[in-house]
Amino acid sequence: MYDYLMQSQTKNQAKYFTTSKHFTAYSIALSLGCILIVAGGWLFIYVWHWQNRSHVLEIYCFKPDNSLTATAMAIFIRTPQGKTVLIDGGKSDSIIHDLTSVMPFYDRTIDTLILTNDDDSHATGIVAVLGRYHVGKVYEMAMPENISTSTISASTTSLIASSSAYTELEKNLVGNIIHKKVREGDSMSVGELSAEVIFPPASADGFKFSKTNPPTLAFSLTYGSTILFFGGLMTKTEQKYIATVMASSSAIMNIVSVLSSTFLILPNGENVSAVDEGFFTAIQPDFVVVSKKPKYATTVSSQSSQKVPKEIVTTTKTGKIKKPPKPPKPPFDISTVSGLSIINLATDGDIEFISNGTNFIEKKL
Repeated sequence: MYDYLMQSQTKNQAKYFTTSKHFTAYSIALSLGCILIVAGGWLFIYVWHWQNRSHVLEIYCFKPDNSLTATAMAIFIRTPQGKTVLIDGGKSDSIIHDLTSVMPFYDRTIDTLILTNDDDSHATGIVAVLGRYHVGKVYEMAMPENISTSTISASTTSLIASSSAYTELEKNLVGNIIHKKVREGDSMSVGELSAEVIFPPASADGFKFSKTNPPTLAFSLTYGSTILFFGGLMTKTEQKYIATVMASSSAIMNIVSVLSSTFLILPNGENVSAVDEGFFTAIQPDFVVVSKKPKYATTVSSQSSQKVPKEIVTTTKTGKIKKPPKPPKPPFDISTVSGLSIINLATDGDIEFISNGTNFIEKKL
């Protein structure tokens, strides 16, 4: 009898453990199935969101690592048809983090790269992008024709060779990447946007470059009634030249005159007081984007800051009275322009602009 009871108990225990084992396996399978269904649903919604995004122009301006220094910002653009554009890359590989925050994780394609200057503060991030993304086209500045060492300093002409980031960039321009150098009068293929190069000039005849700043790439992008001007490292002499070019181009001036939103983007964070008045008037921007803290010009208003005119002196020969000298004209400062919005990435952080070709909105990232 005892043996019979022991055998029955053993059979029941074996049956229990077998049932428990099957139940545990079923629970695990059910849990994994639920996880896969949820993950699949999330992935479907995620992909659907990106594939069915609104057909608008998206402009992302990223704050540099150290926005209080003259470090170039990076600008990422997604066109209404989904083409991607990266303008400059900044001085570090932080652009990779910026791109992953505004692109789907499965997208590793940058259709167009534009390098406005060959120094490390612009090219370092571009090198990182070339190492991780598939790039279709790369545009950079072409030196003007007839340029000579007498026109531009030797240190500037050797800038490309002295830039370690640009040297590394050249090594990565392999495979099917289209590499073009452009200057005034050339167009760039930037999706469905109109992209016109304004500077440097096609020829160096009659134009004297700065002895301290190298030439830079300045261009415009147009979509509907929205136009973007990318200034690069422009000196006031170069700004005056661009204003002259724009004044002689009826096409550009007609575009500016009918636009509802015009942006002037200064990628290297020039001070607002470094903008030439004629250049500003030619562009007529509604918004100016800088990447470092602006240094506003001090308004000369107190009597202590004004020079006291000398005593009136009468000459002995003619008897005419010498007039006191006129006070100097205060420097042009766009911060005093009524109705102008100045976006400073140092204080505002990363900014996104969205345009449908007629209207636009601005929001922080």
